[in-house]
Formats: sequence, C-alpha cells, structure tokens
Amino acid sequence: MQTLTLNIKLKRLCIVLGFSFAIFTGFWSVLSPLGGMAFLLSIGKIRTLYYIFIAIISLLIATSFFLTKELSRKKKVDDIIRPVDDKIIDIGNSRVDIDYLALLQASNRKVQLLGLSLPFFSTEAAVSTLKQLIQKEIHIYFLVVNPLTRSLSQRPQKLYSINIHVRCASATTLLVLSKLKQALADNYKKFLEIRVTSVLPSVGSIRFDDKILWSPYLMTQTGATSPYFLQEVDCIFGRAIAQNFESLWDERAFEIEDQVDYSMLKNFTEEDSKGDFVLDSNITEKLINILKE
Repeated sequence: MQTLTLNIKLKRLCIVLGFSFAIFTGFWSVLSPLGGMAFLLSIGKIRTLYYIFIAIISLLIATSFFLTKELSRKKKVDDIIRPVDDKIIDIGNSRVDIDYLALLQASNRKVQLLGLSLPFFSTEAAVSTLKQLIQKEIHIYFLVVNPLTRSLSQRPQKLYSINIHVRCASATTLLVLSKLKQALADNYKKFLEIRVTSVLPSVGSIRFDDKILWSPYLMTQTGATSPYFLQEVDCIFGRAIAQNFESLWDERAFEIEDQVDYSMLKNFTEEDSKGDFVLDSNITEKLINILKE
C-alpha cells in the first residue's frame, strides 16, 4: 500500500513538472521572437535571474492548474456521496431491540412489510396495533414467504433459537393475519392485504410512509440479528429496497383472502412453479458440452 501511495505521489509530481516545463518553453517561444526576452535581459545584468523568475512563475501556474483540477474532482465525489449520507437516519448491529410498534404508530398513510415469516407481527400487541392503524384507514401490506416453498430450505435451521423452523413461523403469521382480516368489518378489509411469495428475499424491510427499515438475510444471521439501516425512501438504497417490495408484490406473489389453509398454500406453490424459466434446448446442449470439458 505504501509503495502504491508513493507511486501516485511521484506520478503527480511528474505531471506538475511536465506542465511547468511546457509553460516555461511556451514563455520562451513567445517572448523571444517578439523581443520580450531581450527587453527583460536589458533591465538587469544577471541573465540567470530572469530564467529562474520565469521558471517559478511557470511552476506556480502549473501547480495552481493541478490543484484546481483535484479540488474539482473531489467536489464531484462529495456531491455524489453527500445526498446518500444525509438520508440515513440510523444504522445498527441488529433489529432485536427495535420498537416495531412505535414505527407502525408513526405511520399516516401506508405500511409495507416484507420478510421470511415476520413472527413479531403475530403477537397480541402487534395485532392490536394493526387494528388501530386499519381503523385509521392506513393501508397495510404484508408479504411473507410461502411456508411450503422449497426455497425456505436454504435457510439454516441452526440460526433460529425457537424449536420450530421458519416454515412454522411463516404459517403462524399467515394464520394470525388471516384471522385478523376475518374479524374486520367489511369496509375495513381492504386496508389489510396479505400475500405470499415463493421467492426467497435477499432483504427484509418495513416501510412506513417515507421511511424504510431494512436488513439483509445472511447465511450466518437471521434477518432480525443482521445489521440494519433506517433511512428515507427518497435516496439510492431507499428507492431500491422499496422497488424490491413492489416488484415481488406485483410479479411473484399470491393474495391471501380471509382465510388460509394448507391446500391453498399448496396450490400457490404449484401455480408458481409453472412459471419457472426453462432453458432453450440449444442453450442446454451447449451448457452440457461445456461442463463435460
């Protein structure tokens, strides 16, 4: 690393000296034919002094030009980074101690939740808060992974401290939410939408109005124990995470109505598998030949 830094400094020094030589040569080329150098030499006896004077001026001009370019480049980098940093509200080691209910209660328009199972929202306290939000006509969207999908097998069971795996947690959340929707008056049912997906999400997220809390699903940590970001939606990562939810919701999710049962989830799983991508036979043959080599 030190050698690399030294090489960069030497390169920059060479650039400055090169500019200085070019400017000095330019001064000589322009002034000499016009008699400017003769005039300078005529007002003093020390010829070398004027060469040094011109060389210093050339060096200062070249250095000024070089520094201006560096500052301009740095400003462009700062302009790219600053808007992102300004949108980050909080960063933490895990979501374990986050007050989800406070986040929900701060919502005024809509809440979007994406996760493998979202087990916290099947608790009595969470259900009570959800009822209050729905009565305020705040739209709530739940998207969890279908407990019957094969993709959930990719999550290591050893990560979960409870005896049941994430499949059971997902099924429990769906059951509690469907019962909540059944209990709602007909004019409020539209404010609670529940969907399942067979896609294993790379991040879990909770969006409340213009803010979003998200964390990655890692092979060594659950979503709750992974590092999290709390930030405004109107920034690079915020927009990407919000769009991730929208895409899954619109393209790879099935809606749960007032009730959920095993046969319904099984049908969703089978229906979703019909859309699996099938490679063209020519591409398949080429891949087989490559793998044989």
